[in-house]
Amino acid sequence: MLNVPEKIEKFVSELAMDRGYLLVGMSVKGRRTLAVEILLDKEGGITLDECGEFNRIVNSWLEAEDVLGRDYLVDVCSPGLDRALKETPDFLWAKGRKVKVSLFTPLNRKNAFTGELIEVKGDSGITLMTEDGPVDIERDIIAGARLYLEKNIKKKKTKRPTKKGKKKKK
Repeated sequence: MLNVPEKIEKFVSELAMDRGYLLVGMSVKGRRTLAVEILLDKEGGITLDECGEFNRIVNSWLEAEDVLGRDYLVDVCSPGLDRALKETPDFLWAKGRKVKVSLFTPLNRKNAFTGELIEVKGDSGITLMTEDGPVDIERDIIAGARLYLEKNIKKKKTKRPTKKGKKKKK
């Protein structure tokens, strides 16, 4: 992965802010053709049309400014429902939502916790409200964190079709 040129990062950050979007992440990858990946979100979720419009604006700007100096592709997308929480703004965004946190080292004899994110203590830690009560977790022991998706898919009970016709005699 390459460093994102400062000029691109500044333009994309300002454009996202102007439109009320949260810039979740950005990367530049590739050798021959560069792939510029931009992850955006907003309260209530970002739409496909909004991603498409943002993509067109960034493409036009990159073409006019010739910042990359070679072939490139721009991909603007949502981080998804189960987005990873890495930085303080990510945790602030997820406050009040159910999250799953895995740890580098056990805390209270557990390697993972699931619960509502009720407090973000800047860069130092978070507090989850779990089924067993509140749990304070220091950020330096968090291996990974993401929104927790409930799996509410119930199997539909179906009756086995019965054959109509003659009954077997016993």
